[in-house]
Amino acid sequence: MENRTPSPWQSILAGGAAGGLESLLTDLFVWKYPTEYLKTRQQLQPTSSSKPLSPWRLLLSTLRQHGLSHMYTGSTAFCISNAAKSGVRFLAFDSARQLMPTDSSGAPTALGTMFAGMIAGAAESVFVVTPGETLKTKIIDDQAGARRYRSATHAIRSVVVAEGVAGLYRGVVPVTLKQSANAMVRFTSYSFFLGALRDVLGSGASVLAGALAGVVTVYATMPFDTLKTRMQAVDGRARYRGTLDCLRAVVANEGVAVLWRGTTPRLARLSISGAVSFSIYESVVQWTWSLRSGGLAGLRDTYTIRLHPQRDLHRIGIGASAQVYEVDGQIVLKTSWVFEQPGSDASDNGRWHYASDTLFQSNLLQNEQTVLRLLQQRPHPHIIEAIDAEQPEGIYLRRYRPMSLDQGPSPDQLHRICWYRGLTDALCHIHSPGIAHADVRIENVLFDEYGRAILCDFSASCPLGQPNPPSCFPGPSTSG
Repeated sequence: MENRTPSPWQSILAGGAAGGLESLLTDLFVWKYPTEYLKTRQQLQPTSSSKPLSPWRLLLSTLRQHGLSHMYTGSTAFCISNAAKSGVRFLAFDSARQLMPTDSSGAPTALGTMFAGMIAGAAESVFVVTPGETLKTKIIDDQAGARRYRSATHAIRSVVVAEGVAGLYRGVVPVTLKQSANAMVRFTSYSFFLGALRDVLGSGASVLAGALAGVVTVYATMPFDTLKTRMQAVDGRARYRGTLDCLRAVVANEGVAVLWRGTTPRLARLSISGAVSFSIYESVVQWTWSLRSGGLAGLRDTYTIRLHPQRDLHRIGIGASAQVYEVDGQIVLKTSWVFEQPGSDASDNGRWHYASDTLFQSNLLQNEQTVLRLLQQRPHPHIIEAIDAEQPEGIYLRRYRPMSLDQGPSPDQLHRICWYRGLTDALCHIHSPGIAHADVRIENVLFDEYGRAILCDFSASCPLGQPNPPSCFPGPSTSG
């Protein structure tokens, strides 16, 4: 997964598409839902003197007695739940990952990924998975016995009437434990496998990494899945008082090994699910990034964005074309983004875009260096102060604070007038040598210790009266 974080709408769209398309494609072509049906039926089999039916015997028995359509009992609730939970999962994960610690390359640490995965699992469990799994389990259990439910809608009404809304949250504890462990293991192992395979397989790494993550996830979380299935059965409320009681009863009466019953069909389902869902998610996110940047989807190769690391410095901000590191309490370092080179199998089109975007990002920083070197000779109290604009790693700047719109009372009219006057003076000051800022907005205004407004970010600056293409100002040539 890329270092840049998708916006909430990108996470929901890509996650929902991944869950919905993955359910649709795997149901049609690889029997994903029937494996879920077999897994649930296996987990619901009571232990008796006779040996529980294997997945294959259970499959043949169901087909002989009820036909193929019976294998899709409860699939509607399952598919809708899968699309919704995938959207919630990726939204929660992408949001939580922004709050986690990062390594020197700007990527979340393994521990940060684990915690973000746990948060994502808990969110999908509470908002989507528990009600959806309860309905699916009750419908499958009911169709194998009494057949009281005529449809998914009828099942919802029946459960709410008989048990209240709380009936839809039977097993919420094991479901949350399972989903938290599931997402934690899945995202962490996927990130590990993706990092190990990306250089070898290129764009195809997400498919294999997703499949391997699915395998690891199955064996790590199967006991939680078995417990939630037992508790969500039609008679689960009568048989078990809670999660711990269910665990004690199952282990005491049937042994520890029964907690991994149904592993084979779930292994087939999650390995395929992981391969399909992660690859779809990555593809949709890349497509939406191309839309946001004005590109045409599908017409350009994609490549990974890597934030250029600054050793021993703490990153305090990321912008559209740059990142800012803390040097000390008074000085920050602004550096540009750098792109990872396309692999050996990249097309000429992909290489061209890589070179074009790399030059564009480099020229933005060069523009700002040129303007700030000029302004060092013409300082102004309402323009950001450059400490050193000559270094190859970036620009060393005086540290200021951003405006916080969500903290404290709104500034009064007198303060706002002072800010506007200061910014107007700053713009007139840079206009006098023929420079246009070209990107005046609230994100490019900072404040000093006296509360004065400071104009910053001159990366888009250009000569007055001219458009602002990359590298408007002459600068030092580069080689190598």
